[in-house]
Amino acid sequence: MHHCISVMGKERVKQLQPSVHYDEIQHLLKQTAEMRHILASALPFPSTGYFDTSKELGILRIENSVLTEEQFMNIFQVNDTIKLIFAFFKTRAGIFPALEQILSGTVYEPSINKEIENVLDENGVVKTSASPELTRIRRSLQRSRVEADRVYASVIQKYRKLGWTTESEESSRNGRRVIAIFAEQKRAAKGVIHDTSATGKTAFLEPEETIGLNNLVASLEQEERLEIIRILRELSTTIRKYVPLMQSYRSQLGLFDLNYAKSVYAIEIDGRLPHVVKEPVISLKMARHPLLFLHNKQQ
Repeated sequence: MHHCISVMGKERVKQLQPSVHYDEIQHLLKQTAEMRHILASALPFPSTGYFDTSKELGILRIENSVLTEEQFMNIFQVNDTIKLIFAFFKTRAGIFPALEQILSGTVYEPSINKEIENVLDENGVVKTSASPELTRIRRSLQRSRVEADRVYASVIQKYRKLGWTTESEESSRNGRRVIAIFAEQKRAAKGVIHDTSATGKTAFLEPEETIGLNNLVASLEQEERLEIIRILRELSTTIRKYVPLMQSYRSQLGLFDLNYAKSVYAIEIDGRLPHVVKEPVISLKMARHPLLFLHNKQQ
């Protein structure tokens, strides 16, 4: 199980059961043999982006639910991995039929990631262009923050000349931008005292000149959060119809991971593809018990 690279692969390992069906055994052995050939040949089969999207898909099944930016990026990564897997077999059609069969009955749907790309950037941040309203809000925020920076710089310079500021000067308290001043000056300075230091020597002042600007910034930040939630809810609704397909992708990644783990283990124990016959015959040549082999490998 430790050779698996995903939760889905580990789930598949736990579900493994002995089989007595000849065709099934042959098919499973062939899948492992094909994956071993891929690994031994260093072919570019995707081995990253196997995120477990069970939580994301469970949330999407709930009407009006909303995924977070991080959850959308998990879905994006999984779909990108599936895209690479489809491309891998498309350029090698018929070469690995047993593994390719895992993808049968499904297609890669580019619309899912396209919708996510329209909203989120590569870092998972909602794009300013995601909606006209978000564009307006962020432009207003930028202007207000620039103005706030100018006013704070002016106030700090004034207090510095008066000898009121401590070494840290600017800080944040209760979500408000404040200036650190010596406590004995808090009655002389105009504004709101939000906190004092543990020693009582420093007071954290929100200057009178900045209160209106800070209120405006806080209001715009709240508008931004609400608009982002609205955008993410809309995106969640858009991709909700693809949940069954994305569930198939999750299952397929689990099967590929299972075969990856089997192949790595086969290489580790120098395992060979056995010749299986339908008759009740056992003929083992140069056979080794895999667990004993690994236990004594260093010797």
